[in-house]
Amino acid sequence: MTSTVTLPLANTYLERGYAFCTALYNSRLWLNQQIVDQASFVISQVVFRTGSLSLSQLRAGQTNLMQIDANMNLFGQGFLGGVSLVYTGTAPIVVTGGYSRTLPLAYPTPLGAPLTIYRSYLAFVAQ
Repeated sequence: MTSTVTLPLANTYLERGYAFCTALYNSRLWLNQQIVDQASFVISQVVFRTGSLSLSQLRAGQTNLMQIDANMNLFGQGFLGGVSLVYTGTAPIVVTGGYSRTLPLAYPTPLGAPLTIYRSYLAFVAQ
């Protein structure tokens, strides 16, 4: 399965990450034709990993191609892979061929200055 994520240059991207969860043999998450993560042998367990992506892996100002592929397994089924972003700006991020969810973060003004978020794991699900 493939999907695309177009990141406009008008936004500022603070953090880029990925999520990888599989119960299938030879599962691979590709981003722009390079493997981001893979699990070769899954016997009877679920593999779940998250990690960060570099600026060169998930690129602003272009359409990024994301792909997942795997072989079947007798003990389990299911595979998801995706990317997550923390960004500021109002330019829409265009996603095709998958699922996208935008969660706006708002901080109540009576509480004072907003806190700095250092980690956020909000996965974009490709399958």
